[in-house]
Amino acid sequence: MRISAVVTRTIRGRAIDYLELEQPEHDLHVSVPMPSAETIGIRAVMTRDQVDEVIAVLHGDSLPPESGWSRRIKDYGMRLQTGLATERAVVMREILRHSGHNASGTAERELLRSAREVLSSELSVALGIPEDEAGAMLEDAAMDGHEVPVPRPRSHRRTAPTAA
Repeated sequence: MRISAVVTRTIRGRAIDYLELEQPEHDLHVSVPMPSAETIGIRAVMTRDQVDEVIAVLHGDSLPPESGWSRRIKDYGMRLQTGLATERAVVMREILRHSGHNASGTAERELLRSAREVLSSELSVALGIPEDEAGAMLEDAAMDGHEVPVPRPRSHRRTAPTAA
């Protein structure tokens, strides 16, 4: 989404500035009162220093492994809820390093998609590059010096044939 205009509306005798947001590819137009903009997560696009900070997080050391899958997913979800780009970068780095580009579970795939989508979109605008190029840049930074995990084959339990 992008801000297409700032308009002033008078509601009950009070002038309130609204941000007009649009997403042309989906023919979506939304008005948000400026006093509520920060509360709902609208903020300025990243600065170059913030982009560098995100890249540094992606290059950084991995977190110690969580004891269980559910705790790891819960941690990732809580990090995404903060809305901080650096926390999104941590989630992206950890999932890519743990599972590669094809996260193993539905929850991990969704968390990776969410982190990647927001970060690549914002880097695209901040750096003036295509979104797919920004996404590739993020993935390269996260995997720099790390091997792409090889997917493990799923084990299928076979039961012994029963005697008739």
